[in-house]
Amino acid sequence: MTTPTSNYGWGKPADGGDFDVWGVELNAAIDAIDAQMKATDNKAASGVAAAAYAAPAGAVMDFLMTSAPTGWVVLDGSTIGDASSGAARANGDTAGLFGILWNHFDNTLLPILNSDGTAGTRGASAAADYAAHKCMPLVDQRDLFRRSYKSGGSSAAIGVAQADAFQGHRHAMPTSGENTANDNIFSGGSFGGSYAAPNTGDPVTDGSNGTPRTAAETRPVNIAYLTCIKL
Repeated sequence: MTTPTSNYGWGKPADGGDFDVWGVELNAAIDAIDAQMKATDNKAASGVAAAAYAAPAGAVMDFLMTSAPTGWVVLDGSTIGDASSGAARANGDTAGLFGILWNHFDNTLLPILNSDGTAGTRGASAAADYAAHKCMPLVDQRDLFRRSYKSGGSSAAIGVAQADAFQGHRHAMPTSGENTANDNIFSGGSFGGSYAAPNTGDPVTDGSNGTPRTAAETRPVNIAYLTCIKL
């Protein structure tokens, strides 16, 4: 006598049963497990099982690669659409992403374009615009850092680029004796004579942390990756 397993109904020999029964049931269970694993492998090879674990359309990921992997496109501001859309990525594999972006963002951020590249208008639905061979631009992530959105926080709206900025601060002015080139700025705590704003000069080392690094942007230490979005 056997007891079926809860998931696949494989027979489990009864405790204290005959050894011959145990052998028969054990062999049957091993054969069943082997067949189930083979079926799972076949599904994975065909992409059926793998699809359940794949990144969904619209997912964004960084790759240490020079071009987008299969099923992904670079977030570089280029357009997507169907095969007749005239988009940079003109292919039927863009339908899912097109629909997601169409439903989440308005024409201000991702304006609909006609197949000739001119400004278009949004139709009744994403499916209607896609069937009409219209295209849509992606956001341009190049040369930008990503930031997690917080409602009511300091970030811009989702998908919107935000310019660099410094936290609000002030600089202390020199007092008498601290600026020999313009020593009449303050005298005894009161304004003395004409005022001429002194130049601070270029940044110099503080003697222990090395020469200050300057550039045309404010940035942390970083490594560049290729940022892509899933089709």
